[in-house]
Amino acid sequence: MTERELSVYQAEPSRSAGLPAEDKILTVVVRQALNSVAQQMKRTVIRTGYTLVITEYLDFAVSLYDRRFRLIGQAQTMPLFVSGMNFAIKNAVQYHGGAENLKPGDLMMYNWPYGTGAHGNDSVMFEPIFHESEIVGYSAVKIHIIDIGGIALYPSDSTDVFQEGTFFRGEKIYKEGRLNEELYNFFMNNVRVPNIVDGDLKAQAAAVKTGVRETQQVIERYGLDVFEACIEHFLDHGEAQVREYIKGLPDGIYRAETGVDNNGVTEDPIRFEVEMRIEGSEAIFDYSGAPDQTMGPYNCPMPSTVAGSLLLFPALACGHESPNEGHFRPAKIITRPGSIYHPIPPAPCFLYAWPFLPAMDNFYRAIDEKAPGRVPASAGGIGSSALYHGIDKSGKPWAGGTVRGNGKGAMPTRDGGIGPHITMAGQVYSAIEKVEAFEHVVVLETDLVRDSSGAGTFRGGQALLFRWKVLTDVMMSSIVEWRTGNLLAWGLHGGEAGTIHHCTVLMPDGQRVDANKESNLLVPEGSIIEMYTGGGGGYGDPAERAVELVRRDLVEERISREYAQKHYPEQLSTIDRD
Repeated sequence: MTERELSVYQAEPSRSAGLPAEDKILTVVVRQALNSVAQQMKRTVIRTGYTLVITEYLDFAVSLYDRRFRLIGQAQTMPLFVSGMNFAIKNAVQYHGGAENLKPGDLMMYNWPYGTGAHGNDSVMFEPIFHESEIVGYSAVKIHIIDIGGIALYPSDSTDVFQEGTFFRGEKIYKEGRLNEELYNFFMNNVRVPNIVDGDLKAQAAAVKTGVRETQQVIERYGLDVFEACIEHFLDHGEAQVREYIKGLPDGIYRAETGVDNNGVTEDPIRFEVEMRIEGSEAIFDYSGAPDQTMGPYNCPMPSTVAGSLLLFPALACGHESPNEGHFRPAKIITRPGSIYHPIPPAPCFLYAWPFLPAMDNFYRAIDEKAPGRVPASAGGIGSSALYHGIDKSGKPWAGGTVRGNGKGAMPTRDGGIGPHITMAGQVYSAIEKVEAFEHVVVLETDLVRDSSGAGTFRGGQALLFRWKVLTDVMMSSIVEWRTGNLLAWGLHGGEAGTIHHCTVLMPDGQRVDANKESNLLVPEGSIIEMYTGGGGGYGDPAERAVELVRRDLVEERISREYAQKHYPEQLSTIDRD
């Protein structure tokens, strides 16, 4: 395939040439003012949202973009959403024939997967920010709408994108500040739980409008010229940070192999190699050798392939900061249309994240081979999910569930933790009381799984166990990957692999059903759902783990004596002699 047949993405270069010298203090003030605006947007979503997916699990992102669709401010929410939302905004503006056709108060909705990079449930709402009759930026919020009318809440077996829901290409939900009731009602008539979706969409709209109002106040305070000059300067600073990190890596080609169990429709495993080239201070991610797009929903649209790649080095170089467009400039992303990392319509793509998340982990693995000691071992595969919907005792429809985290990979200096993948690092778990109140279930157990960590000088994070009983009949969709043992969370430098994922349902009649990959499985009232997520990989030779760390794990019941005897026999002998 020639270069002309490939898709190449790179953030635009610096535009600060010819601007006045940087006032560093003012630049920081403006940058943090924009991040503060985004924090207010985040709080608006949390305070006014309806589902736990939004208010508790924080499956959303808020961000601000300038007139050139460059990321200039964000809150700490879903990183993968933030770094790719500009594609949706740009596509929607083009859908309307350009920014000149937008007016104050026009709030647009865009969820076409090939323009967002995500499944249709991850919907973007945005509104232009005007200053003196001129568009100077965009306020945007992307949330996971729990239902958009697809064949299931979370289909694992869709064979074209149109089975996955109802789509918007930038239609105006609000026109000049007034709700477009006919369009809005059309959407509400095509979802299973309109009472729930309505609440989340209005929370999303409220947060977008908060971003517009507060950004306008920042501009009015400092003036547009100063505001835009500060943006150029802090984007340059972000670029310099990441370039400095990349320059510390050896030039050359970085490769690693990974995969997923299957495509959701057939049982054939999917394996693929990821490749990155380091050339001075630039990183080139090359996905041109990826497999062809699959007949099942394991296809990652190009914007998310780009977005995930853009996150890799900012996370390593300046993980304590919120990235902006400048942090992304040193990366170039090459994709091949028609592949799993750049599918073309109508390829299904509901499970877009599942092929990409292990790819990102394996870029770390490739980095470690050439520059050891900079990256962690693998997380426990890919987060497992279970979502369900039903009718409550009063006759109202309801829906709930989310993606659940796993054990993280151990690091060069400490044990791995637990939680979501790095690209979903803003997510948290809800209080059990809220889960029981909103999702018509009884939580029987939430626990760390003993003996699930990859052993090492520093062990991986433990797997998680979730057990809950449903109080109504529900239709459940579940996605569990890396469940066969052929793919595991790998360790580094002698560290061992973590454990597999799996999900089962114990039916009221005593039958146990494998529910690792289901769309609309009928789960009767009284059934118990049991989900194990994977453990993280270890780092370093287990023989070198400190005796006190092994002792602590035994006391805290993170590991059993049998596990210690297998992986840490010398340390256990010392403990027994003490």
